[in-house]
Amino acid sequence: MTEIQCRELVGAYAVGALEPPEAARLADHLLTCTRCRHELDEAEETAALMAAVPPESFIDELASPNDPLFLRTLEAIRFEAASTPPAAAPPARETPSPAPRLRAVPGSGRSEQAGGSRTSDPNFPGWSGQTARSHRARPRAGSGAQQRRHLAWAGAAAAAVLVLGGGVLLGVNLAGDDGSTTRTTTVADQNPTTGPATPEVGGAQAVFRGDAATGAHLEVSATGYDTYTRLEVTGTKLPPNTKVQIVAQDGINTEVPAADATTDASGSFSVEVPAKLADVQGVTVKTPAGETLVSAVRPK
Repeated sequence: MTEIQCRELVGAYAVGALEPPEAARLADHLLTCTRCRHELDEAEETAALMAAVPPESFIDELASPNDPLFLRTLEAIRFEAASTPPAAAPPARETPSPAPRLRAVPGSGRSEQAGGSRTSDPNFPGWSGQTARSHRARPRAGSGAQQRRHLAWAGAAAAAVLVLGGGVLLGVNLAGDDGSTTRTTTVADQNPTTGPATPEVGGAQAVFRGDAATGAHLEVSATGYDTYTRLEVTGTKLPPNTKVQIVAQDGINTEVPAADATTDASGSFSVEVPAKLADVQGVTVKTPAGETLVSAVRPK
């Protein structure tokens, strides 16, 4: 097995998604390839972190490319990556260590030690200070369906790194070699370039208007941030769990892209629109079909 083939399979190997023949061939390659062993170590660390994430934290659907939270999340990740110094390369080993001893891999017919020594290589994946880990300890998919479930889980886990429960986690609480820890930060209410998001000066204000056509009364509390405005909408008199669309208008009556929402038990809801507070001059609540229910304008 070549190094390229190994690196393509090492992620599935880390979560036990390979069949025994593939796992055996990959294990043979790992005996002689230090780079692939390091990649396996990293993949296993990631899999362990993802296993600690509760299932309810995984997203059920893809975020809209124009969603304000999604855009802020991408900016925060780019900022975090640009501000994090590169990790120091591990020191070169002066003398090679004897090859590790592996126990039998089911289906491979191999049970002999590699290199004729029981001394284990500390760089080999699973090294515990006593002996190299047996591949028997790895969970293996027994069927194609199980293998697909493993791979689907791995994909969902990777997505969870980007979006978790409406926010993003950058960093994990892991102890470093010097006893330090990496801070966990939620990005849902954070500006990626200046730290926690702060409202614009005079950002919070209320907009009131009675709609004569429907007899409804709408109250909108708008809070402006650097690149978006959060709208708290109350007084719609709409039934609970009503699906609506919110459209904001600017000073020349140009509509900002609509945001979807669902009313709570009191008929209220909150949304974020990708526009600055100064540009939001009116708010209209519509049905998903586009029918206007009630609207409000900003007082002059």
